[in-house]
Amino acid sequence: AVEREPVSFKELQANLAQPSSTRLLLEATRALDGRSLVEVEQGELWLQNMVMEYATDRLIARVAAELASWDQQEAASFTWRESFFNRFALLKAQSTSDVRHSQHRLLLQPVAQQLQRRWGEAGLAAKLKLLLNFMQHRGQGIPGYAAANLIHLYHELKLDLTGANFAGLVIRQADLRHVGVQQVDFSQADLTDSIFKENIHEVRALAVSPDGRIMTNANNSGRIDIRQMHTLRLLDTLKGHQTIVHSLVFSPDGQLLAAADSHAIIVWRRVASARWQSCLTLPAAETVAFSPDSRHLAAVSKEGPIAIWALYDAPQGYVAQLHSHCGKALNQRTIPIAFNADGETLASGEREMIHLWDVHSGTHRQTLYGHSERVHSLTFSPAEGLLASGGTDGTVRLWDVARGEQVGLLDGHRVRVLSLAFSPDGRTLATADLKTIRLWRIGESAPQQPAVESADAQRGRAVQLYFVLHG
Repeated sequence: AVEREPVSFKELQANLAQPSSTRLLLEATRALDGRSLVEVEQGELWLQNMVMEYATDRLIARVAAELASWDQQEAASFTWRESFFNRFALLKAQSTSDVRHSQHRLLLQPVAQQLQRRWGEAGLAAKLKLLLNFMQHRGQGIPGYAAANLIHLYHELKLDLTGANFAGLVIRQADLRHVGVQQVDFSQADLTDSIFKENIHEVRALAVSPDGRIMTNANNSGRIDIRQMHTLRLLDTLKGHQTIVHSLVFSPDGQLLAAADSHAIIVWRRVASARWQSCLTLPAAETVAFSPDSRHLAAVSKEGPIAIWALYDAPQGYVAQLHSHCGKALNQRTIPIAFNADGETLASGEREMIHLWDVHSGTHRQTLYGHSERVHSLTFSPAEGLLASGGTDGTVRLWDVARGEQVGLLDGHRVRVLSLAFSPDGRTLATADLKTIRLWRIGESAPQQPAVESADAQRGRAVQLYFVLHG
């Protein structure tokens, strides 16, 4: 009734919400085959039309009845794990488009209509919110389709999911491509077989706007896509780079976007809410970073010292003037740089060392030692003076730049730390290696704190970390 087409025994077993032994499942299918309730041919199973219609009607009736009555029962007596709402998907994200259309029309839509008739427009949102709260208390970690079914019902009924809490739930086969998930909490959720707006392939660089509304990603051809953050809807495409973009960063005021490739830095200016145009071209760089006031752009390449450009919005357009030079040419592929919160100090990584520079004069202030291998990532806390560094040695070190001392060691990664990000209040530090993201609490004196949260990247690699304001 759910698959709507012939399915192999292996697929049937994989689709079960609760694991079942091969022997028991084989016995069940043979018994159904013996009663002519299921057809088996060339290793595939399917239902005859009459049987499918009956199974569909029964599934709809049972799910609707469960949802109508669950709040009238004592929580202890409600067997959530065995409910039809949890055992069977009303719509499956990984099905073909034709099958998804049938699932929507024959399963999801009828259930939604029955709920509307029973609860009415006014009570529907409140009832489903209570259901989600119930799932948070009774459904944590339970395998099944209940959370995905609830998301699909929210979307079908045109209800707002903003602020919904799906943390820690199993969200299997959720089709989120057209669902607004702004400020929805999916932390520690299992999103197996779920799909979002669209798959974004070949991400070579990534940046998120300061207000958290826009995400940009650059692919292998140098094309930069501008996307709405919470839906991943494509807003604009920037074409001007001929090679791979190594570094991509928004200015803190959100009006400029700097993109660096092996031939040039192109600075893009926002000309409308969702439109950008190039306004400056500067010499090539490996890494770029904006100052906190958005008035300076630091750029570093292997062929020369760090260049700090002063940016001016002149009547004839944006103008860049070389402000200062810091350091020397470095023969390394990744050269991390970061501005302090006051914009007066720039940090850069060279092998296992960290250099601190005066932004205005370009003079060298200090060198910090501690990493046993190359420094790969740097970020300053919004609170002035605290610097975090991630190394190939798998450690994250915290530095008081005023005293030039290490004040914390976060030892939770086994491989190189690719990315770091402080929360806006400076109290949490996110760190990422190739496959793991960790969150650390940072005290006023930056003590060594254990990770408070961690997550494994199930697909691909963690490229860049950002905290998004307002969720």
